[in-house]
Amino acid sequence: MDWNLTIQVLNLSPRATLADLNNFFSYCGTVENIQILSHRTKDGSQSALVTFRQPYAFQTALLLNDAILLERPICILPAGVVQIPIISDHEDNSDNDTADQLLKLKKQEELGLVHATRPGIGGVAEQAAGRISLWISDVVEKASKFASDLQQPHATNKSNYPNSRKQK
Repeated sequence: MDWNLTIQVLNLSPRATLADLNNFFSYCGTVENIQILSHRTKDGSQSALVTFRQPYAFQTALLLNDAILLERPICILPAGVVQIPIISDHEDNSDNDTADQLLKLKKQEELGLVHATRPGIGGVAEQAAGRISLWISDVVEKASKFASDLQQPHATNKSNYPNSRKQK
């Protein structure tokens, strides 16, 4: 599995199947592998890993964060990013599992094992959109230059062409 081209999909409906995920993400590009993870959260949601063949498919999939799949908004992050839950001061924090999880994630982040992000913060989608925009700009610039080169009148002097051989 190529982790550089793998996304994690969180908050999936318990009814979500491999076919549902393949159908949803195949519009981004070629799906290499889908793995629904066996653990479920307290609300019954599940998560999955989706690996793509092309970098542009991976980048496009990141833009689908907060899209609705089977009547639920899904969270899409790169596979190496850990989502940290936001804890309100008004919530009952008698359960120390969340605090322990946050401490563990903080230690992993300090060791460079994970990159942490919070939902709605961090701009993963914005970063992906920026990279796609740069890629599209580069493609358009190259296409424009190529078209411009095609429209210029050809010189009769073969020395202007780098691949031409000089005749003696």
